[in-house]
Amino acid sequence: MKIVLVAQRAELRNHIRDHFVPQGSEIIQYWNPIKAMDNIDEIEPDLVLFSALDFPRHWKPFLVFLRGSRDRDSTVFVLLKGDNFPYEEASKAHHLGANGIVHEDLGNSREIARLKELVARYKDVLEARRERRYIPGPLDRIELMFAHPDTLRMITGVLLDISPSGARFQPDTVEYVADLTPGASLPACSLRAGEKLYQVDTLVVRNGENLHLYFKDVDEETRNNLAAYLSDHLSREVQGAIRDQEGHSRRTGAEPEKSAAPIHKT
Repeated sequence: MKIVLVAQRAELRNHIRDHFVPQGSEIIQYWNPIKAMDNIDEIEPDLVLFSALDFPRHWKPFLVFLRGSRDRDSTVFVLLKGDNFPYEEASKAHHLGANGIVHEDLGNSREIARLKELVARYKDVLEARRERRYIPGPLDRIELMFAHPDTLRMITGVLLDISPSGARFQPDTVEYVADLTPGASLPACSLRAGEKLYQVDTLVVRNGENLHLYFKDVDEETRNNLAAYLSDHLSREVQGAIRDQEGHSRRTGAEPEKSAAPIHKT
């Protein structure tokens, strides 16, 4: 999903990056609304986030221009408002074709959740990791646990799938994590891969039937080690099959299967 952000402040981009990039989105920020208008047809964005606080006089002509070529389903337009945003302005935004208005305090988990829910009405923003997912098997020693950020209760469960950038996690007790909203930070999660234990800062991407998690700011060494362990998944399965065959042979007294010797004619 292509996101155009029209705002002057970098912190807005950082919040959007943390919550949308893990889902496969691309962010393009413009500090000049006129420049954004010049490039809108070329970019064909799925989502435009426009700061009414930074550009109070520009969002109306920008929205009129956008709706001249792209409707509400093609490009979602969300106005990011400040604390004092008049009702009359909100009414104008709706009349001009805005999909919604969200407070620009995107560091607030409730506001980022409202933004994601709004966009999800029009666009598929479910997690789409770019890296291959691995489904842990019985021979993989991969475990995750973390402390709930508010209750400090230890959360355990099963990793349904995992990649070096994130995981899908089924908690043992769903009720313990029911209040975790998209964007919630889970600092220093304990992630075991084989004999190694890592502390990984994690973000909640989605909380539905299970938790979709994003590993935030993972250092290169940890990422490489995790990727190496996951990519060795097939080798562990093959070695396990060999051990099972050898164990079966010992129990039954049968010789392990061997390839037939070639016949040489004399």
